[in-house]
Amino acid sequence: MGTRIREGIGFVRHDPYLPWMTVIGGLANFGLTGMGALQVLFLVDHLGLTPSGVGVVMMVGSSGGLLGAAAAAWCSRRLGSGRAFRLMTLGSGFPALLVPLAWPGTGASLVAAGLFLIGVFAVAGNVVRAAWRQAYVPAPLMGRVVTSIQFVNFGTMPVAGVLAGWLGSALGVRETIAVMAAVHVGGSLLVLASPLRGRRDLPAPAASPDC
Repeated sequence: MGTRIREGIGFVRHDPYLPWMTVIGGLANFGLTGMGALQVLFLVDHLGLTPSGVGVVMMVGSSGGLLGAAAAAWCSRRLGSGRAFRLMTLGSGFPALLVPLAWPGTGASLVAAGLFLIGVFAVAGNVVRAAWRQAYVPAPLMGRVVTSIQFVNFGTMPVAGVLAGWLGSALGVRETIAVMAAVHVGGSLLVLASPLRGRRDLPAPAASPDC
């Protein structure tokens, strides 16, 4: 079992593209989870929303993922998978900055708009990335590679939740959401420094290992 785990980690670590996608995904999850941990508190205590108002904001925000999932394949064909992934990654980052800018009353619409746009671009980017990964990673290693990547992607989430709670007490809720939004934006910007920059399409499948 240990050998198999090391093979999956080694494939990710030595690949020129997967480590970048892993870090980008980990930072995105860290920032979004930190924001989400304080989101309801922010909506109620700082923006003065009623329970039904919180529900409306959450409903509008989460519906963006449906549009993103529906549009992912079309964008990938139209722009090329590489361009589409970069666009979706960058597009999912900056809307997070709208959330801490919200104010009571109509300003709460900034939260809904930010979450909606994050959902559109993040889900579309995830669809493009997952479809590419299914073709790129050799079948014998698929489970181990995906598990290695998700260990990082999901492993950042509990840490972010605890840290957001601590920072919320130390800095303030709005300020902590702004910090977490900045982490999310920073993660999205990494795509411009990665080997994926300038590519029309994501790279062809890797050679199948002898395993």
